[in-house]
Order: sequence, then C-alpha cells, then structure tokens
Amino acid sequence: MGHVQPNRTIRRGGGEVRASRAGRETIEETINAMFDEEVDQLVGAAPYERTGGRAAYRAGHYERVFTTTSGQATLKMPKLKGMRFATAVVKCLDWLH
Repeated sequence: MGHVQPNRTIRRGGGEVRASRAGRETIEETINAMFDEEVDQLVGAAPYERTGGRAAYRAGHYERVFTTTSGQATLKMPKLKGMRFATAVVKCLDWLH
C-alpha cells in the first residue's frame, strides 16, 4: 500500500472514510491482533481452548489510548488471571510517545 495523504477521502469497506481514520483503524486492528497472538503464546491456549498446559486465563481487556499521526488509537490491552501481561509492543509505543 502506498502513502496516503492525511486529509484525502478513500474507499474502504463499501464506504468512504478519511485517510486518517482508515490509518488509525488499521493501526488499532494490527496492534490488537498482535496482542491476541502474544496472549495465546503466553497463556499456552487459544480463547476457550481446554488444555492441561494452560499457564493463565483471559480476564477481558481494558482500553488504552495512544496518539498517532492519524489521530488517537484505542488499543485493547489484555487482562490475564494468574499472570501479568507485559508486551514489548507497548514498551515500544511508550518510547515513541
């Protein structure tokens, strides 16, 4: 995907949105998917999967807002029961902040 100008209208998902909103939504979706993958690895099981090797349980999420060049992105930070969720992604975002 090429560079998109911030105030340009683009087509996405059957409608038109501002490029900045599309960029922010893409950032949110990508980072939230990374969190899900990381939690799967930490816990040792996918959501609702029954396994004896499970290290912890998912306990929902809380929202954390980061400001990006495309606007504010709301990330869903996983909460775990039996383990603390620490991610290199957030450390990197904090550093950039």
